[in-house]
Amino acid sequence: MWLNNPIVYSELSSLNRFTFPTFNFASPFLCIPRIPFFPLIPPMPTFNFKFGNLLTNNRMPSRTSLCSKNYTISTETDLAEVKAVGYNPEKGRRLTQQGLNSAHSKSTGYCASYVKKAMQKAGLGGDESGHAYQCVRILHNNPNFKEININKEDLKRLPAGCIVVYERGAAGYSKEYGHIEIALGDGQHNVSDFVNGNIRTPNSGVHVFVPV
Repeated sequence: MWLNNPIVYSELSSLNRFTFPTFNFASPFLCIPRIPFFPLIPPMPTFNFKFGNLLTNNRMPSRTSLCSKNYTISTETDLAEVKAVGYNPEKGRRLTQQGLNSAHSKSTGYCASYVKKAMQKAGLGGDESGHAYQCVRILHNNPNFKEININKEDLKRLPAGCIVVYERGAAGYSKEYGHIEIALGDGQHNVSDFVNGNIRTPNSGVHVFVPV
């Protein structure tokens, strides 16, 4: 037979040393060669920011910037000029409290707007437009206030609700708009768009209006 041929037999014997892959009918996918997988793409970084922060960075005041300290409101006064015009302590307290309710921890540059807003909420007018120095005319025409003349040292002795108007450039305030603020009556603080702990007492260019 052909198997007796030593060369042919040797070739067949060498074929027997090779192992052929077998087909697994139960799980045909097991015989498929493994294909390397690419590593998973790492998660994209997240950016933690809020739209409200963008507004704050654009100088739009946020609620968190409002002053939270409890200030003393005092309607006590021994100034004869204030008593002579009929100072109304109830109006003074109401106006000062409304000013504190919306005041910020630092100036926003809108002192006149905040003072007039406090006047409106207190029911004392304030609906006319105008810059800080123009509030002299506005308050002259407001029946809820009367102007008095006092010494500069008495600016720190005003009771709550008295409005102090600085003319343009007076006491180092704005040469274009001036400044306006409401006395708290504690002798240390006035309020407008912020609580001012530095009551300025210039020799001239200041007007005082008392709630009556």
